[in-house]
Amino acid sequence: MYLCVDVYWVAHGGADPAAFLRQHLDRIGTVHFKDMGKDSSFAEVGQGTLDFPGMMEVLAAKPDLDWIIVEQDRTTRTPEESITLSRQYMRDQLGL
Repeated sequence: MYLCVDVYWVAHGGADPAAFLRQHLDRIGTVHFKDMGKDSSFAEVGQGTLDFPGMMEVLAAKPDLDWIIVEQDRTTRTPEESITLSRQYMRDQLGL
């Protein structure tokens, strides 16, 4: 059994997602990438306040990670606009 870590909710709970991932790395199977706006709203990946490069640095030490899942709970954008923003950030800034 492995953890499925949602980085938004880790941050919403008051923890640093990169530190949480590092602390539990050997128990993680999947990670949900979801960003947080300054007002704790949901944001597209790369459009909010979470440190995705820092999280990727931690996750690079986990070659057997099954999935990184992009999740968008709510947005004011169309689904196409939302996934395009997240995908572009992940490709351009995270090399995924």
